[in-house]
This record gives sequence, C-alpha cells and structure tokens, in this order.
Amino acid sequence: GFADGFIHPFTGIDHVIALVVLGVFASQIRLQMAAVAVALFLTVFVAAFAAAGAGFSLPYQEPMLALSLVALSTFIILGNRIRFAMAAAVVGLFAAYHGVAHGKELLSSGTAGIAMGTIAACSVLIGGSYGFARILSNRTDLAAIRYRQAAAGFSMTAGLLLLATG
Repeated sequence: GFADGFIHPFTGIDHVIALVVLGVFASQIRLQMAAVAVALFLTVFVAAFAAAGAGFSLPYQEPMLALSLVALSTFIILGNRIRFAMAAAVVGLFAAYHGVAHGKELLSSGTAGIAMGTIAACSVLIGGSYGFARILSNRTDLAAIRYRQAAAGFSMTAGLLLLATG
C-alpha cells in the first residue's frame, strides 16, 4: 500500500538523484517558475504512472532515465540562464519516463495506495532538496554554490555511468 509506494523512490539511486536534482534546480529559479516546474513534473509523473498501469510504455526507458540525470545536472550548472520553456519541456519529458518506470514497477499489484505513497515520496525528495538549497543560499553564497556543484557533479557522474553501463 502507501508505505510500499513511499519507500520505493528511496530504493533506486537514479530516482533519488533525479528528484533531488530537480529540487536543487528549482531553488535557483524564481519561486513562481519553481512552483510551475515542480507541479509540471508531478502532474506528468502521475499521468504517466497511471498510463503505465494500463500498459503504456515509452521507448528507450533506461537510457532516458540516465539521460535525465545528465540533463537535470546541466540545468543546475546553467541555473537561471536556461530558458524556462525549454527547462519545462525537458522536465515534462523526463517526468513521463520516471512516471512510466515507477508505474511499471509498482502498479502490478494494482493499489492506489502505492501510487499515493510514491507521489508523496517524490514530493518529499523534491521539496526537501529545494528547501535545503534555499536555506543554504540564504546563509552564504559559497555554501549554496558548493551544494549545487556537488549535486550537479554527482548527478552528472551517475547519469554518465548509467549511460555507459546500460
């Protein structure tokens, strides 16, 4: 049920990284844009999650999940220099891939509780990383920069390793 769905995003490093990096990226842009980006991700994620339960799939699932880490890392590096429309389109695309991946893994048991738990965990990971990044940016610019650099570097490395080994 809910607990299984909530735990699941924390068990896959690619899921954790993608959600944390989305939160870090959102912390770098205006609050209204951040809210739109996160709402877009969650909305597309939910739709794709449900579609996967009905048998929908997307091509190149694993490479696209790995590529999402590379792209979101690039967004952190570019910060507010990236056009929001482009960022939103890419976030939506990768939300669909992550939603389908979770839906295929979890909805075989068919409970709505699993879906709700997964969505709650995604919100916690995105919100937590967003909040932490905002707290750091309010304290010192150097701490926020180092946090963003570490998040981008780790995510980029993980994405490239997944692409290379997948």
